[in-house]
Amino acid sequence: MKPCAGALWTFLALALASGCQESDPGPTSADSSIPDAQVADAPGLDVDDVVRIPVEKPQLLLTFNELPRALNGSVPYSWEGGSDKEFLPRANVHNMTLDLLLEQGSGPVDWSQTILHCGEIALDAQRLDVRSDDHARVLFTEQEPFPASGESTCTGTVIGAGGDASASVAMEAVVMPAHLDPFVAPDVWLVTLERDLFELQLTPMDDGSYEVVSLYEPAGNGVSDLDEALTAIGLMSAIEAQAATRARSALLSVVREEMRLIFGLDASGQMHSESVPVTVFFEGDAGAPLFHSYDGKSFSMMALGGDGTPEEQPTGLVGRALVDPNNQDHENNTTYGLGVYPSAIVRQVLGQPIGALALAPMMPVVGVPMGEHPGDDLAMDPSFAPSPGDPQDVVERHQLYRLVIDLLGQAIAATLAHEMGHSLGLVPPGPPPTGLFANMPALSLTDYDIDGWHIDTPGLNIMQTGAVTSWVEAVGQEMRFNPLNIAYLRRRLVVGALDP
Repeated sequence: MKPCAGALWTFLALALASGCQESDPGPTSADSSIPDAQVADAPGLDVDDVVRIPVEKPQLLLTFNELPRALNGSVPYSWEGGSDKEFLPRANVHNMTLDLLLEQGSGPVDWSQTILHCGEIALDAQRLDVRSDDHARVLFTEQEPFPASGESTCTGTVIGAGGDASASVAMEAVVMPAHLDPFVAPDVWLVTLERDLFELQLTPMDDGSYEVVSLYEPAGNGVSDLDEALTAIGLMSAIEAQAATRARSALLSVVREEMRLIFGLDASGQMHSESVPVTVFFEGDAGAPLFHSYDGKSFSMMALGGDGTPEEQPTGLVGRALVDPNNQDHENNTTYGLGVYPSAIVRQVLGQPIGALALAPMMPVVGVPMGEHPGDDLAMDPSFAPSPGDPQDVVERHQLYRLVIDLLGQAIAATLAHEMGHSLGLVPPGPPPTGLFANMPALSLTDYDIDGWHIDTPGLNIMQTGAVTSWVEAVGQEMRFNPLNIAYLRRRLVVGALDP
């Protein structure tokens, strides 16, 4: 069992950061030539006088399972100051992709003219699935497996108006053995919402912050731990039941949507060929397994609500789950000391004076909880679009409400996916093919060292920890599994020792 130290992000930190968007850079070199029709219409400009800018030559990255060059074995790694070491991830011959990616600055190509070889075997260009102008791939399946076994090198050539480009990639392709298959069958997960193990106590401090302590009450106190955390910040009212239900439902809708995106499920939450093979039910959903029917054989569980142990609470821990290498069992992460801890996220926010100040308008005692203000029917309406004529207090409450709903929902979803990731087998220590680069100090491929079953490759990753997450970086960006982790979850990488 491994802990997850710190929040993946805190919603207050996200709220305080100023998001920035890139300005439109204008046309790229690839589209900067002037079409003849536009030139002909331009007064005083003769078509023959126009200097034609040549089309850029293609630039190709050939890889597999959409792994970037730094993670597909093309570039050696080093760690703890040692020498460079080669590595080669293993691909699943029955479920993998060979990807052709045009790099930044590349000129366009005609994908139908692509030439592909893996070893001595030529691949028909008609098998290419063109995903976008910059990405085409061949998907290998049990019906049409990768044509080689063991170490193999694939080469590809693309052709465009600016010329041609070739690239190659090496890989080890094997049949996925059952003892390394994280999804012999798709996983079913139940997220429980009604756990009641704690009583939450808030004490105001001299600096304007709050001390948040969760007292373990094995028999409970009659209020679910999730609701208690949401009531403490005023998102749920203790006296207006209908408004409280409305706020809870809105928050869980954000959590559901983020989970859908993280695991690549379709709009209805169902699996498809590109998703992680999991179905995630929330307690009370139609068709959801029942908490009391858990048998350790048919589904896994994760509790949403509560806190860590008294020893863990000051550390910022926001979740803990059982680690199951290669996802060979079904886990129960609903017992004391396991699960996702919204109360710990609340502790992090209210432990900062500025966090308590931001939430003060809706917090009990110092403010008015959502649902108890005369204008809250409108402020809590998801379709409300404020206009200059609307009451300012209603507009401000609506903005605060939506901010908390959206950012707390994202934080909970990222934490939930992180803890599920552990029980799905992430992140195995050591380099590929037996690991996915976790627990390797001073690794050249990561931004920060993280111990245990975590990883911090560049960008925002589900399996990094809050201790290394920059909330400024997080604003406006998607939190996703890194390329190695998502390839493993899609059963496209074979991770671990081939001999059981």
